[in-house]
Parts: sequence; structure tokens; C-alpha cells
Amino acid sequence: MSFISSDRNQNDLLGYRIDEFAKSDKKSRFVADLVSRLNLKTLFASYSDQGGDAYPPVMMLALWFYAYSNGITSTRDLEELCQYDTRYMYISGNQKPDHTTLSRFRKAHLDLLIDYFVQILLIAREAGISEFNHITIDGTKIKASRSGRQSYNEAQLDQLIALSKNILSKLLVLFNNLLKKSDLVLAYQGNI
Repeated sequence: MSFISSDRNQNDLLGYRIDEFAKSDKKSRFVADLVSRLNLKTLFASYSDQGGDAYPPVMMLALWFYAYSNGITSTRDLEELCQYDTRYMYISGNQKPDHTTLSRFRKAHLDLLIDYFVQILLIAREAGISEFNHITIDGTKIKASRSGRQSYNEAQLDQLIALSKNILSKLLVLFNNLLKKSDLVLAYQGNI
């Protein structure tokens, strides 16, 4: 399968580089770099050799991780951010996937997203980026059941990973259900 190419270091016709968009935003750079380091063999294997060029899966995955980390779950909002927000333009390599493409990617790879989320959380915890002492959803703080100082054995870590996968899968299903409901409301209002 061939993918649409982009180079963040290439100069645009107007003389700017996409790489300059996110110079001060460490989070967008971190997410783009982190996703490029994940083992994505399963994701790439899901693409067929038939059809036209697709958006790079690494870019799509990084967009969703960055969007989720900023509380963005709507494909239409993410589409708009890719067009106007320099941080998202940096991650997408100034490519502008539409909301249908973003939605299809998420739906087609929902199970893989959960596994990659867990990998990212484990890497972030190991790197000391977050201690994950509390989880916040829509501003609601939920106290974590484990202390950051407590050490874990292998069995406990396996349980923690399984629990994380379970929670992430439920959240992604919840996000998809909310999106379906919002699409129905938009269709009823004649906006689709």
C-alpha cells in the first residue's frame, strides 16, 4: 500500500516549514515522535494494496492520540483543527483528512487503538511524564487505587495492563456511541 507523503522539514511555497509550527509545543512533538516509535506492524498489515493512496497510519494514529489527550473526540472538530490549529497541522504534516476519513480510521482500528493507548501510557509512565495518580474525565477527578510509590510484580503489571485495556475499550465505545448520537441529531437538523 502506498501512503500520501509529507515532510515536516520541507519548505512550503510561501516559505514556511511545518516543523516551525510547533516549535514551542513540546506535547505535539512528543506525541508525533512517540507514535513513530511504536510497533505498528499490525496496523500496516491491515491495509490493502488495492485502491488509492491512503493517509499514513502513523499520522492518523498520532492525530487521534493528540486529540484524545486534549479532550477532542469529535471527527468534525478534529477535521477543523487539522485545518486551522498549527499543532494539529504539525502532527498531520499539513495534510487535512476529512471527518469521514478520520471516523473510518477510528472505527476500523478500534481494537488496535486500545493496544496502542496502553503502550503509550506505559511508555509515558516509564519516562516519568505522568504518575497517573488520578484520571480526569470531563473534569471529574477519580482517585487512583494505587500509590505511585508502590512497586509491582509481573502478575500485578499484567493485571494493570488488562484493566487499562478494558477501561480504554469502554471509553472508545462510549465515544463512538456519542458520535453516532450527534450524527443523528445533525442529520435530523439537516446539517449532514
